[in-house]
Amino acid sequence: MPATDLIISEYIEGSGLNKAIEIFNGTGATIDLSLYTLELYSNGSSSVSQSVQLEGTLADGEVHVLAHSGASAEILAQADQISGSVINFNGDDAVVLRRGTTVIDAFGQVGVDPGSEWPDGNSANQTLIRSEIVASGDSDPSDPFDTSAEWIVLPQDDISDLGRHTFTGGSGPAPEPQIVITEILQNPSAVSDDNGEWFEIHNAGSASVNLSGWTISDNGSDSHVIAGDLVVAPGAYAVLGRNGDTATNGGVAVDYVYGSIALANSDDEIVLTDAEGIERDRVEYDGGPAFPDPAGASMALDDPALDNSDAANWSVSTAMFGDGDKGTPGAANVTPPPPVEPVLAMIHEVQGDVGTGDGAVTGIDDVSPLFGERVTVTAIVTADFQHGLLGSMGDFDGFYLQEEDSDADDSVATSEGIFVYDGTSTSRVDVAVGDQVRVTGTVGENFGQTQISDVVVEVLSSGNALPTSVAVEFPVANVMIDDGGNYVANLEAYEGMLIDVPQSMVVTELFDLDRYGNYVVADQRYEQFTQNNAPSVEGYDAHLRDVARGSLWIDDGQSVQNPETLRVVDGNDYALSSDDTFRMGDTQTALTGVLGYQFDEFRIQVPTGEYGDANPRPETPEELGGNFRAASINVLNFFTTLDVFPDTPDDDVGPDGQQQEPRGADTNPQNAVEGVGPTDEYDRQLAKLASAIHEMDVDVMGLLEIENDFLDGGVAPGDQSAQGDRGIAAAALVEALNDLAGAEVYAFADPGQEFVGTDAIATALLFRTDRVVPVGDMAILDSAAFLDPLNTGQDRNRAAITQTFEDIETGQMLNVSVNHLKSKGSDAGGEGDADISDGAGASNATRTAAAEALTEWLASDPTGQGAERTLVLGDFNAYAREQPIEVIEDAGYANLGLLDDPDAYSYVFDGQTGTLDYAFANDALADDFVGATEWHINADEADALDYNLEFGRDPDLYDGGSSSRYSDHDPILVAFDLESVFNMIAGTGGRDRLYGTGDRDRIEGRGGNDIILGLGGADRIGGGRGNDDIFGGSGNDVIADGIGNDLVFGGFGDDTIVASGGRNDKVSGGFGDDTFVFSAALAEDGQKDRLTILDYGLGDDVIDLGGAEIGRVRESRLKVELTLEGDGDRIVVWGVDDLSDITFAGDPLLV
Repeated sequence: MPATDLIISEYIEGSGLNKAIEIFNGTGATIDLSLYTLELYSNGSSSVSQSVQLEGTLADGEVHVLAHSGASAEILAQADQISGSVINFNGDDAVVLRRGTTVIDAFGQVGVDPGSEWPDGNSANQTLIRSEIVASGDSDPSDPFDTSAEWIVLPQDDISDLGRHTFTGGSGPAPEPQIVITEILQNPSAVSDDNGEWFEIHNAGSASVNLSGWTISDNGSDSHVIAGDLVVAPGAYAVLGRNGDTATNGGVAVDYVYGSIALANSDDEIVLTDAEGIERDRVEYDGGPAFPDPAGASMALDDPALDNSDAANWSVSTAMFGDGDKGTPGAANVTPPPPVEPVLAMIHEVQGDVGTGDGAVTGIDDVSPLFGERVTVTAIVTADFQHGLLGSMGDFDGFYLQEEDSDADDSVATSEGIFVYDGTSTSRVDVAVGDQVRVTGTVGENFGQTQISDVVVEVLSSGNALPTSVAVEFPVANVMIDDGGNYVANLEAYEGMLIDVPQSMVVTELFDLDRYGNYVVADQRYEQFTQNNAPSVEGYDAHLRDVARGSLWIDDGQSVQNPETLRVVDGNDYALSSDDTFRMGDTQTALTGVLGYQFDEFRIQVPTGEYGDANPRPETPEELGGNFRAASINVLNFFTTLDVFPDTPDDDVGPDGQQQEPRGADTNPQNAVEGVGPTDEYDRQLAKLASAIHEMDVDVMGLLEIENDFLDGGVAPGDQSAQGDRGIAAAALVEALNDLAGAEVYAFADPGQEFVGTDAIATALLFRTDRVVPVGDMAILDSAAFLDPLNTGQDRNRAAITQTFEDIETGQMLNVSVNHLKSKGSDAGGEGDADISDGAGASNATRTAAAEALTEWLASDPTGQGAERTLVLGDFNAYAREQPIEVIEDAGYANLGLLDDPDAYSYVFDGQTGTLDYAFANDALADDFVGATEWHINADEADALDYNLEFGRDPDLYDGGSSSRYSDHDPILVAFDLESVFNMIAGTGGRDRLYGTGDRDRIEGRGGNDIILGLGGADRIGGGRGNDDIFGGSGNDVIADGIGNDLVFGGFGDDTIVASGGRNDKVSGGFGDDTFVFSAALAEDGQKDRLTILDYGLGDDVIDLGGAEIGRVRESRLKVELTLEGDGDRIVVWGVDDLSDITFAGDPLLV
């Protein structure tokens, strides 16, 4: 006789950690071990001390050995599985083998401590093997245990039998298989019959049964032979069905797919015949006269011990599974309760006056007093959200009822409305708003909302007037606590009712609009608590209560994600489009709809209302004036390396070996609509971003969240083709900006290395080449004291950068620093980084320490240029009264945004505004401050309007003519009025002799054939019109030769000589490292110019063509002639013999 199930066949409790358990399969079939668990009960415990799930499969006649990881090499050589938890027993501990929750075998007695070992005193420090005649395990682990009954004792560390077991089987013939058909789903509703039909069998016997070779048939022609092993253990269930894919079969887990058998919806038979041709079970259902005949539910045998040929022993399943059909596939059937006579009730009696107090907990304090009872209510349908096409307002698989006004009670604490859940069955009754219906069903709670389900619905009349809505004013008096422990407005007294909100409410949050079709309004725009308050646990808690009491969610009535139409109260068609002005800060008045409770919030469903354009979108930033302007700009993960879905290592970005995924545009957006191209997201992102930055018209731009790659063709990305022909992100953005400007006037500050820090995103600096000049090299703060100041073992802040610039107009030098500190969303792991619910969020200590390191670094003059003025830009991920901001202010920096506007904000999170983005100026620069503004074109906008196209986003929501929603942060712009450092010397319209001083001069020749001498100082000299002779003198001068045939001598110093046009200009850089500048615009101005460089190479000289292209090169002794594309302008370079002797700024473009 085969074994009834697995048994424990060997127990080793040897010296040290020489411990093992052997398990034997003598059932006659292969067994899936993942269904089994081995448990350890230590020192007489009645509860499990340790457990381990078995792994793999076990063939008939084979053993599975579990050993301790510290056991001897001989034991480990036999081990199939290692466990240092369960296989850590002593001779007085109990070990239990379970299949699911069923005990299969036990060694020892659970709940009993025998002392040092089990009787007969042979379990401590011994090897025990199971008698070869034992065919079934000890299924009662609480009964007395004696090793002498079934075990043979071997000496300590004797493993001679480990890895094999002798089994002769029990006495007598194998028991007859007792397979019973217990459940049949012949008419599913969630899916088609050929996908969703199944039946269930149960092993009522004491031994496992392998159905391999058995036949499934009916009285007709249907027949199928089961191929392969299908083992049903004693007491277990198995499901046999037509389709094994849970995604398409209604959600049922099928153990065996028979495919060809069809279960008729009328009368039919299921016959099971074993491999020997013996019929083992049969059910003949008749399609309704005697047997149940449900749709969307299974027929279930009330008890496996009952006669399944008797129709009276079958009932309709009531438990829901999978996609909405009812049944208990693979588990014991639920015995239907005896019918209960429903109670006639009013809805306010069902709702009761519960859960309306301050701090009431959903699911506990708001449970209906009639919970679980069958009731009958008669009321008016106020909202129709029935499944599929039956729902005229949405799809919640039900509808809302409200008592007629004449039946309402006088209590303000009891709701007159309720949700009726009628599911997805095709047999449900279609109702309409205004119907009077009688509903009989069971009162329950569904994630905080009281409802009536398992219903019988009868329409009594139609076209009735709706009950009166109840007016609700915000803020309400009390809050509730949802399942997540968060505060929500306590609207329990109105749950399920028609409500109206007569006051003007402000749109405060749109984050969930595109994904879930809902948004938030409130009685006012709330600020983040720490925007104007020091962090405080008590204060923050009170603040959250205030926000909750004033807020209300607006819902579209849809249960689907990513709805095709985004429903909003927008003043026209209730659908968001690219033409709408709808955004946060706008108002909605006279909102009317039914109030439900879903997803931990009270929500007014599909409301009507009046819209107010109270926060118009600013098309341009506020004009600030001044002569130097800068901006802090979050570019929302602008990457030229496009992400691939699903993730692939080929597009890894960032420092080599980091294996970080791109975070920006996708080349194949997930679930995008048909027709979306591989660069559509990128093109849309770049267009908005470039348009916005160009519109800002600032001199220096600090960028956040740009791809961390500043070397074209470097080690990132992992596959260079992932960047395509777009190149690095900073250069691509500069190119787009120059296209908009119509000239090469934008550039990025080169950090001098491929990566800035270790993250996938970095900070960067752009600048206007016609307004400022970088001075010296960029300084980068990437020390551990800044990136990971609390030694958590991982970089937390992004590297900070600082570049010195000289303002061309005034000659003033200033440092510009760009920063991006650790976010609030996760705990960095340092001391003080945990979110203590004081409003500062997580990782406050890491940000504070980084701010301290930053101010110390800036005070050290990191660029070495001696500039007195410093501007600090960036996303500090801290609101205005938090420690990181106070550290920077205490170091002598003025917070420019708040200095100009105490109500400033740059970001909206959880319906609350605040500043995360800042511009700080030290004392020297603050004296020049003119003004600051946040350009509110991002934070107030729905993210549905941005460049993304995943999850079925309608491409037409994107407005390419607007710069709005290029990011989720607003840029902050600042302006200064810098005082010129130059002595101003100006010529006349005639011929002048102009002499500079020993200091910095600005000399303008204007008209005439002038003679200009700069003398000492780093001068700026412009020849103007005329044939001028210009001598720079001994400073690092910037000389523009002007229009005419000019002679320029740079003199001593590192000079920059800018060609302005002329048919025969001659320039000499003189001594020093000089730069000779031409431009693409000059090469195409319609005039053929000639520039002769007389002494190239006296220093480390550079020629900057400014984007002009070389059409022809002529090389000869001592000179090289360059003819440019366009007008044919010529540059003659004396002092070199070959083009390779010339150093160009960037790669020269050779046509």
